[in-house]
Amino acid sequence: MPALDANFTANLICKLANCVDSMISFTVDTPAMNQDEKLPMLDVKVHLDHNSFLVHEFYEKSTKSKNVVLADSALGWSKKRTIHTQECLRILKNTSVSLGEHIQNVNLSKYMLKLKMAGYSTKFREEIVRSSKSAYKIWLDQSKNGQFLYRNRDEMVQIKRLKNRDRIAWWLKPNCKEHEKQYTSILFVPPTPHGELAKMLKKREMELNLNSKMNIRIIERGGIKMKNLVVNKNPFEPKKCLISNCPFCNDGKILKICDSNKMHCSTHNFGYTISCSECPMKYEGESYRKAAIRAREHNRDLEKWNPSSPLVKHLLQNHPTGATFKFKINKQFYDALTRQSEESVRIQSSAPACMNSKAEFNAPPIPRIMISVENP
Repeated sequence: MPALDANFTANLICKLANCVDSMISFTVDTPAMNQDEKLPMLDVKVHLDHNSFLVHEFYEKSTKSKNVVLADSALGWSKKRTIHTQECLRILKNTSVSLGEHIQNVNLSKYMLKLKMAGYSTKFREEIVRSSKSAYKIWLDQSKNGQFLYRNRDEMVQIKRLKNRDRIAWWLKPNCKEHEKQYTSILFVPPTPHGELAKMLKKREMELNLNSKMNIRIIERGGIKMKNLVVNKNPFEPKKCLISNCPFCNDGKILKICDSNKMHCSTHNFGYTISCSECPMKYEGESYRKAAIRAREHNRDLEKWNPSSPLVKHLLQNHPTGATFKFKINKQFYDALTRQSEESVRIQSSAPACMNSKAEFNAPPIPRIMISVENP
């Protein structure tokens, strides 16, 4: 069909479709309406080659953001490498094999320019190209064994069902380096520069499980997003507190809430610090329960002069005439492991100006203060 007749037919169909519902507007796009005579569809361009075969190549809209995951982002390097490798592999897969390697390299060069602007080194970019092309070669070799490169929806659903039939958890699969070992557990660790903490834990885990069949998978978490630091997640005024004698909402006589504390009284899974107003001594703590409940417990111990309370011990030993304390929430956490380990680090860092009687989290013991109460 000539291009003129095709455009006329497409415009006619579009005009009829727009008459169905005034709230839905249809548009028309044909190869003749594009400068390169290729029809863009999602992330590919479709056109006919010189042999009149239908081929496709990778396509990006001009309005698409040029930004990628930055080199100095709070993600582990293994995750960055995986993200960019998969993106390059998508570029290669979305280009017909018959078009040749030249078209693929043109699109890969554009993506490598994005990585350069994002701060990645030449060595890193070379690794991304090398690993993506290696994965693409494996994908092509699978076609020689009778597997189609581009499967339809029914085939993909059938393959997924077969995989789920004997599926096991990914951390229980055999280790790629040591096939005789399996992952029996998984440990998420906070991000550190260049993944130093994850590397240290992996090295230590290999030493401990050298003669064991058990293996722990160490995975580095992503860091805090910049938008989470600058965006107010709760711009509306919080609801009225329903906890009686809440130290956050009602000013306590002995336990004060720090003025710089931005956290709400319903905050849970957090680490906190209680500092003395008369001296530099501090108490480091953590709790999963609400901040109002934990602060009220400390306030109740102070009012009843509970001898097992570290705050009461501090008053009896250093300030018999009395003193006040400030309660401050340091940080909110996502899991108990990070919360408890962070508390142990704070205790060790604040020693000897620390009221804690226990080091917590298997840390070396610290001197304890014992208070004896004599009966009158």
